[in-house]
Amino acid sequence: MYWKSRVIDLRHNYQLINMVQRPKCGPSESLGTTGNPKGRKTYGIGGLVRSLGTKRSYSASTFSALACGSLEELVNLNKINKQLVNDKLIHIIANPEVLSLAYETIKSKPGNETPGVDPQALAGIDLNWVQSTCKLLLAGKYKFKAARRVYIPKKDKNKKRPLTISSPRDKAVQQAMYLVLNAIYEPSFLESSHGSRPGKSNHTALKSTKLKFQGVKWCIEADMESNFSSISHKILLSLLRKRISCEKFLTLVKRSIKAGFVEDGVFKESNKGLFQGNVISPILNNVYLHELDLSVYGLRENFVSGKYRRITGRPILKAPIIDLFLKSTVNRFFKKKAGKFVPTKVGWLINRDHVDILRHYNSVIREILNSYSFSNNRKSLGGLVHGLKFSCARTLALKYKLRFASKTFSRFGGKLKCPDTGLELFIPRTFRATKEFAIKNESLFM
Repeated sequence: MYWKSRVIDLRHNYQLINMVQRPKCGPSESLGTTGNPKGRKTYGIGGLVRSLGTKRSYSASTFSALACGSLEELVNLNKINKQLVNDKLIHIIANPEVLSLAYETIKSKPGNETPGVDPQALAGIDLNWVQSTCKLLLAGKYKFKAARRVYIPKKDKNKKRPLTISSPRDKAVQQAMYLVLNAIYEPSFLESSHGSRPGKSNHTALKSTKLKFQGVKWCIEADMESNFSSISHKILLSLLRKRISCEKFLTLVKRSIKAGFVEDGVFKESNKGLFQGNVISPILNNVYLHELDLSVYGLRENFVSGKYRRITGRPILKAPIIDLFLKSTVNRFFKKKAGKFVPTKVGWLINRDHVDILRHYNSVIREILNSYSFSNNRKSLGGLVHGLKFSCARTLALKYKLRFASKTFSRFGGKLKCPDTGLELFIPRTFRATKEFAIKNESLFM
């Protein structure tokens, strides 16, 4: 007999246990080793046993594999039946494996450590928090904290847009909700929908345009103003009910979108719209706009008539060169003089190290070239890139008090090489169109 009660653990359970090796039995059926073996030794009968009442922890990879398995099953069910009404979703979200996967997903993304109204951070999340949160979710008692609202400037506009920052711990729960919503709705979204979807982007939309818009004589152009802030909660929840029957999950969604926010120290209710900055807002927005996609797709089908004929011509996609120069002027790389764009120094960079100045310009140049890698007029980007090169040279001239860009080139070479690190300004060998689209293969669960 054993001095202490022990059992071999053969069950697949998320309960946490400590594995040890039990001692071997001698010829007289007594325990040959009275203590636990040190490490994974060859003596003992080799059975993995556990002490009753103790716990062990799963690795992140184990959580990820088990969580993805349950989510993949949900995806497959909704692929088979795109009108499936899903129930008992709260059990998936309240699964410690799924909640831990959600935490692992958001902790590596920049910005998710930004505090909300309360000072709690992701760094303080541990197994106890996961287990207590799972219990609250299953009981239907989890409540989201009010978010913190700030305003950030819009690109190329004098207006500002609201950004609502949730508590980092609320984001972990929202990410678990996102994983479930994505598993349900991603299989049923139209192929022509490219916004805020895994593996979709501006480039996939442009590639689809280039390959499929052959012989198109007309199209509908629309711009949605204040999209997120004008979404009706009542309509959104009614759309979710078409595919989801789990009341606890729907209540969780409702609490998330109605949690309210604090602006300038004053709490305000949120009875309309979605928070920009909330993890589940993009997919809820896609669920809302999916109805518009279906309506426009039906409109298109009504207009398609007659016989199809083979058309070899494809749309020409061009980079907006003038707009790029204007944007670079706003960012102070150029100044407009006598109707021309003249490269100029960037004053706020002169106190940085030589290598950091090069890195800044390289990031700008690479972003432009990657964004318009597919464009038919990519050669025209050469003028913009060489203008940025002269802007960099004049910035370095100001830093080193050389007065002229020509002296900067004489001292550091044509690519303005950093003498300490050897880093050079990135100038491609050719500006010919690569006809390539930057498309990422993203997992549904990340």
